[in-house]
Amino acid sequence: MAPVLEKYQKNALIFQAKELLKVFRNSNPPVEVLKDLNFELRKKDTVSIIGASGIGKSTFLHIMGTLDRPDGGSLLYEGKNVFDYTETQLANFRNQCIGFVFQFHHLLSDFTALENAMMPALIQEMNREEAMQTAEKLLVRVGLKDRLGHKVGELSGGEQQRVAIARALCLNPPVLLADEPTGNLDKKNAILLHDMLMELNEELGMALIIVTHNMDLASYTARKMTIIDGKLMETN
Repeated sequence: MAPVLEKYQKNALIFQAKELLKVFRNSNPPVEVLKDLNFELRKKDTVSIIGASGIGKSTFLHIMGTLDRPDGGSLLYEGKNVFDYTETQLANFRNQCIGFVFQFHHLLSDFTALENAMMPALIQEMNREEAMQTAEKLLVRVGLKDRLGHKVGELSGGEQQRVAIARALCLNPPVLLADEPTGNLDKKNAILLHDMLMELNEELGMALIIVTHNMDLASYTARKMTIIDGKLMETN
Protein backbone atom coordinates (compact mmCIF):
# COMPACT_ATOMS: atom_id res chain seq x y z
CA MET A 1 0.00 0.00 0.00
CA ALA A 2 3.06 2.29 0.10
CA PRO A 3 2.52 5.25 -2.22
CA VAL A 4 4.71 5.68 -5.27
CA LEU A 5 4.35 9.26 -6.45
CA GLU A 6 5.67 8.50 -9.95
CA LYS A 7 2.67 6.31 -10.71
CA TYR A 8 0.34 9.28 -10.49
CA GLN A 9 -0.33 10.96 -13.79
CA LYS A 10 -0.68 14.72 -13.90
CA ASN A 11 -3.90 15.79 -12.19
CA ALA A 12 -4.64 12.19 -11.20
CA LEU A 13 -7.34 11.80 -8.57
CA ILE A 14 -5.93 10.88 -5.15
CA PHE A 15 -8.76 11.28 -2.65
CA GLN A 16 -12.51 11.44 -3.13
CA ALA A 17 -14.81 12.28 -0.22
CA LYS A 18 -18.45 11.38 -0.82
CA GLU A 19 -21.36 12.68 1.25
CA LEU A 20 -19.37 12.92 4.47
CA LEU A 21 -21.41 13.36 7.63
CA LYS A 22 -20.04 14.28 11.04
CA VAL A 23 -22.31 14.88 14.04
CA PHE A 24 -21.24 16.35 17.37
CA ARG A 25 -23.49 14.53 19.81
CA ASN A 26 -22.18 16.14 23.00
CA SER A 27 -24.37 19.19 22.38
CA ASN A 28 -28.13 19.45 22.80
CA PRO A 29 -29.42 19.16 20.19
CA PRO A 30 -26.64 17.33 18.26
CA VAL A 31 -24.89 19.46 15.63
CA GLU A 32 -24.21 18.25 12.09
CA VAL A 33 -20.81 19.86 11.54
CA LEU A 34 -20.32 18.21 8.15
CA LYS A 35 -23.29 17.20 6.02
CA ASP A 36 -23.35 15.72 2.50
CA LEU A 37 -19.81 17.02 2.01
CA ASN A 38 -18.14 16.11 -1.29
CA PHE A 39 -14.54 16.82 -2.25
CA GLU A 40 -11.90 15.68 -4.73
CA LEU A 41 -8.15 16.03 -4.30
CA ARG A 42 -5.74 15.58 -7.20
CA LYS A 43 -1.99 15.32 -7.51
CA LYS A 44 -0.21 18.62 -6.80
CA ASP A 45 -3.45 20.33 -5.72
CA THR A 46 -2.97 23.19 -3.27
CA VAL A 47 -6.10 23.84 -1.23
CA SER A 48 -6.67 26.23 1.65
CA ILE A 49 -9.73 25.96 3.87
CA ILE A 50 -10.61 29.22 5.56
CA GLY A 51 -13.44 30.61 7.64
CA ALA A 52 -14.52 31.27 11.21
CA SER A 53 -13.74 28.95 14.10
CA GLY A 54 -16.27 26.21 14.69
CA ILE A 55 -17.43 25.64 11.11
CA GLY A 56 -15.73 22.24 10.86
CA LYS A 57 -12.42 23.00 9.13
CA SER A 58 -10.23 20.96 11.47
CA THR A 59 -12.88 18.25 11.74
CA PHE A 60 -12.78 17.84 7.96
CA LEU A 61 -8.97 17.76 7.96
CA HIS A 62 -8.90 15.11 10.68
CA ILE A 63 -11.29 12.93 8.70
CA MET A 64 -9.18 13.36 5.56
CA GLY A 65 -6.20 12.27 7.61
CA THR A 66 -8.16 9.33 9.10
CA LEU A 67 -7.52 10.67 12.63
CA ASP A 68 -11.30 10.77 13.06
CA ARG A 69 -14.11 8.77 11.51
CA PRO A 70 -17.19 10.24 9.83
CA ASP A 71 -20.69 9.28 10.92
CA GLY A 72 -21.63 8.70 7.30
CA GLY A 73 -20.27 8.81 3.77
CA SER A 74 -16.99 7.49 2.44
CA LEU A 75 -13.41 8.55 1.81
CA LEU A 76 -11.93 6.83 -1.24
CA TYR A 77 -8.23 6.40 -1.88
CA GLU A 78 -7.50 4.72 -5.20
CA GLY A 79 -11.15 3.78 -5.31
CA LYS A 80 -11.24 2.07 -1.90
CA ASN A 81 -13.02 3.38 1.18
CA VAL A 82 -10.23 3.73 3.75
CA PHE A 83 -12.72 3.46 6.61
CA ASP A 84 -13.38 -0.13 5.60
CA TYR A 85 -9.81 -0.93 6.66
CA THR A 86 -9.02 -2.61 9.97
CA GLU A 87 -7.44 -0.35 12.58
CA THR A 88 -4.01 -1.84 11.77
CA GLN A 89 -4.48 -1.29 8.05
CA LEU A 90 -5.70 2.24 8.70
CA ALA A 91 -2.66 3.04 10.85
CA ASN A 92 -0.35 1.74 8.11
CA PHE A 93 -2.21 3.76 5.50
CA ARG A 94 -1.96 6.90 7.61
CA ASN A 95 1.76 6.42 8.19
CA GLN A 96 2.58 5.78 4.53
CA CYS A 97 0.19 8.03 2.64
CA ILE A 98 -0.48 11.12 4.80
CA GLY A 99 1.91 13.71 6.15
CA PHE A 100 0.69 15.89 9.04
CA VAL A 101 1.81 19.34 10.16
CA PHE A 102 0.02 20.86 13.13
CA GLN A 103 0.07 24.25 14.85
CA PHE A 104 1.51 22.49 17.90
CA HIS A 105 4.31 20.40 16.52
CA HIS A 106 3.90 17.28 18.70
CA LEU A 107 7.64 16.64 18.56
CA LEU A 108 9.29 14.33 21.07
CA SER A 109 11.18 16.60 23.45
CA ASP A 110 13.77 14.04 24.53
CA PHE A 111 14.89 13.40 20.96
CA THR A 112 16.96 15.37 18.48
CA ALA A 113 15.70 17.01 15.31
CA LEU A 114 17.12 14.11 13.30
CA GLU A 115 15.53 11.47 15.53
CA ASN A 116 12.15 13.21 15.34
CA ALA A 117 12.30 13.52 11.56
CA MET A 118 13.17 9.85 11.04
CA MET A 119 10.44 8.53 13.37
CA PRO A 120 7.85 7.64 10.66
CA ALA A 121 10.46 5.62 8.79
CA LEU A 122 11.41 3.72 11.95
CA ILE A 123 7.75 2.98 12.64
CA GLN A 124 7.58 1.59 9.09
CA GLU A 125 10.61 -0.58 10.00
CA MET A 126 12.89 1.04 7.46
CA ASN A 127 16.57 0.26 7.90
CA ARG A 128 17.88 2.71 10.50
CA GLU A 129 20.73 3.95 8.32
CA GLU A 130 18.40 4.55 5.39
CA ALA A 131 15.89 6.28 7.65
CA MET A 132 18.63 8.52 9.02
CA GLN A 133 19.88 9.46 5.54
CA THR A 134 16.34 10.23 4.36
CA ALA A 135 15.57 12.40 7.40
CA GLU A 136 18.90 14.20 7.15
CA LYS A 137 18.31 15.13 3.50
CA LEU A 138 14.90 16.55 4.39
CA LEU A 139 16.23 18.54 7.34
CA VAL A 140 18.94 20.00 5.12
CA ARG A 141 16.28 20.83 2.53
CA VAL A 142 14.26 22.79 5.11
CA GLY A 143 17.32 24.71 6.27
CA LEU A 144 18.30 22.80 9.41
CA LYS A 145 21.70 21.42 8.37
CA ASP A 146 23.29 22.80 11.53
CA ARG A 147 20.52 21.66 13.87
CA LEU A 148 20.45 17.90 13.28
CA GLY A 149 21.73 17.01 16.74
CA HIS A 150 19.79 19.65 18.66
CA LYS A 151 16.96 18.56 20.93
CA VAL A 152 13.53 20.12 20.56
CA GLY A 153 13.97 22.53 23.47
CA GLU A 154 17.08 23.97 21.83
CA LEU A 155 15.18 24.92 18.66
CA SER A 156 13.14 28.05 17.97
CA GLY A 157 9.44 27.82 17.12
CA GLY A 158 10.16 28.22 13.41
CA GLU A 159 12.86 25.54 13.55
CA GLN A 160 10.52 23.15 15.36
CA GLN A 161 7.90 23.66 12.67
CA ARG A 162 10.49 22.83 10.01
CA VAL A 163 11.39 19.64 11.85
CA ALA A 164 7.68 18.78 11.84
CA ILE A 165 7.58 19.31 8.08
CA ALA A 166 10.62 17.09 7.54
CA ARG A 167 9.01 14.40 9.70
CA ALA A 168 5.76 14.69 7.73
CA LEU A 169 7.63 14.17 4.45
CA CYS A 170 9.89 11.34 5.61
CA LEU A 171 7.97 8.63 3.72
CA ASN A 172 7.30 10.81 0.67
CA PRO A 173 3.50 10.83 1.13
CA PRO A 174 1.24 11.88 -1.74
CA VAL A 175 -0.77 14.15 0.60
CA LEU A 176 0.32 16.71 3.18
CA LEU A 177 -2.27 18.06 5.64
CA ALA A 178 -1.47 21.21 7.62
CA ASP A 179 -3.68 22.52 10.43
CA GLU A 180 -2.90 26.18 11.26
CA PRO A 181 0.81 25.64 10.48
CA THR A 182 1.73 29.31 11.00
CA GLY A 183 -0.40 29.85 14.10
CA ASN A 184 2.56 30.09 16.46
CA LEU A 185 5.04 31.76 14.10
CA ASP A 186 6.03 35.39 13.72
CA LYS A 187 5.48 37.09 10.36
CA LYS A 188 8.99 36.42 9.05
CA ASN A 189 8.88 32.71 9.84
CA ALA A 190 5.31 32.44 8.56
CA ILE A 191 6.40 33.81 5.17
CA LEU A 192 9.33 31.39 5.07
CA LEU A 193 6.96 28.52 5.83
CA HIS A 194 4.52 29.67 3.12
CA ASP A 195 7.29 29.66 0.53
CA MET A 196 8.63 26.33 1.68
CA LEU A 197 5.28 24.54 1.49
CA MET A 198 4.71 25.75 -2.07
CA GLU A 199 8.21 24.76 -3.13
CA LEU A 200 7.82 21.29 -1.63
CA ASN A 201 4.45 20.91 -3.32
CA GLU A 202 6.08 21.64 -6.67
CA GLU A 203 9.25 19.60 -6.09
CA LEU A 204 7.67 16.48 -4.62
CA GLY A 205 4.36 16.48 -6.46
CA MET A 206 2.39 16.11 -3.25
CA ALA A 207 -1.11 17.50 -2.79
CA LEU A 208 -1.46 20.05 0.00
CA ILE A 209 -4.49 20.91 2.15
CA ILE A 210 -4.08 23.76 4.64
CA VAL A 211 -6.57 24.84 7.29
CA THR A 212 -5.73 28.41 8.18
CA HIS A 213 -6.91 31.79 9.44
CA ASN A 214 -3.91 33.34 7.71
CA MET A 215 -5.17 34.95 4.51
CA ASP A 216 -1.62 35.50 3.28
CA LEU A 217 -1.02 31.76 3.40
CA ALA A 218 -4.39 31.07 1.78
CA SER A 219 -3.48 33.39 -1.09
CA TYR A 220 -0.64 31.03 -2.03
CA THR A 221 -2.95 28.12 -2.83
CA ALA A 222 -4.65 27.52 -6.17
CA ARG A 223 -7.98 26.60 -4.54
CA LYS A 224 -9.62 28.42 -1.63
CA MET A 225 -12.58 26.83 0.13
CA THR A 226 -14.77 27.26 3.17
CA ILE A 227 -17.48 25.24 4.90
CA ILE A 228 -21.06 26.51 4.64
CA ASP A 229 -23.94 24.55 6.17
CA GLY A 230 -21.69 21.52 6.51
CA LYS A 231 -20.57 21.53 2.86
CA LEU A 232 -17.20 22.44 1.40
CA MET A 233 -17.59 25.35 -1.04
CA GLU A 234 -15.19 27.20 -3.33
CA THR A 235 -14.60 30.87 -2.46
CA ASN A 236 -13.49 33.75 -4.66
